[in-house]
Amino acid sequence: MIKPNRFNVGDQVFHITPESPGGIVIDAKYSLLTSSWEYQVTFGPFTESLWYYDIELMQNRSFNSSAHQNVQA
Repeated sequence: MIKPNRFNVGDQVFHITPESPGGIVIDAKYSLLTSSWEYQVTFGPFTESLWYYDIELMQNRSFNSSAHQNVQA
């Protein structure tokens, strides 16, 4: 049975790394062997679009909280 996709073409997504730039899903494919979705994401007109597994992407940006811990008043 095919799992429902998490993202659609045209959706804005972020990589799971903290403070990653936003990208746009431009293609998607499903693997019957691994039962997982992969999404092709572009981060701009002058960068190569890359394929990511669904677990590598999220709808909201992640921020690095450790940068705020080093700030002294």
